[in-house]
Amino acid sequence: MAANTRGIGHHVVLKSRDDLWVESSDKLITDDGKELAGLYIFNENSVTSISDNIGCCEVVSVGALVSNVKPGDVAFIDFSDVAQGIQLEQKDHYIAPDHVFCALFDPEACEVTPLAGYAITKRSDDRMRVALMGTDRLHAPEDLITDGVPSGYDSDGAVLSRVTYQEIVSVGPPAAASAARRIHPLELALLESIYRDDSVDLDKLHAFLRWRASPRGLDLRVGDLVPFGTVFGTKLRVRGQFLTLVPQSELLCVINDREMLEDAIRSGRAGKIALAEPSKIFLTG
Repeated sequence: MAANTRGIGHHVVLKSRDDLWVESSDKLITDDGKELAGLYIFNENSVTSISDNIGCCEVVSVGALVSNVKPGDVAFIDFSDVAQGIQLEQKDHYIAPDHVFCALFDPEACEVTPLAGYAITKRSDDRMRVALMGTDRLHAPEDLITDGVPSGYDSDGAVLSRVTYQEIVSVGPPAAASAARRIHPLELALLESIYRDDSVDLDKLHAFLRWRASPRGLDLRVGDLVPFGTVFGTKLRVRGQFLTLVPQSELLCVINDREMLEDAIRSGRAGKIALAEPSKIFLTG
């Protein structure tokens, strides 16, 4: 099929991989005891499930400017991001811009990998309780733990948005440069020198080039506890564990719940609880 269609520029041609997913009538018991039915289950083994608005597609071809995915990759994509649908050889195909891809899926290893600009988190109820209450001795309402802390209301007082606190499982590379990115001081100095002198200041140019060539890692680590709006997360389930795929742009701070708890223990306001040490979670079983 790759020879019969070609993406243009930043666009990617996709085909559905519904063969990887079958609808299950089995009930799924979530971490908080809720029952969910009708989930899409990978290989009928309760390995992975995805939301109804998320599609699992295989990349057929890519445009010349695409660098984050390649033909043969299996990726998750939100249906609302599909730019166009076409029929080829009696099968549905989709066309989407490259910037909408958030994670790759390895069907053989059953592993989800976040792409640039995304991170994967998991629920950590005990750590969220400590962060909210400052101790492990005070009870936090369960709806705050399972649904998130209300952060926005409408005029009638109904909750519009919520914030949850979850633990980082894996982090993709930093997002590529975009028009929304703030200009760096070295970029500004170079542009000002060109505008003011109508020539390039070599010292400023070399400083800019050194900055561009240097690695710029994201200040997020596996095991960090981070708050984010629940509306920005895409829920996944891998081998019975509920995970969330979150844009890195929505992760604005790290909560040091361990230090909170240790301070409370030293002052006699808490009893020590076991907090999982940061570790990489392998989704291959």
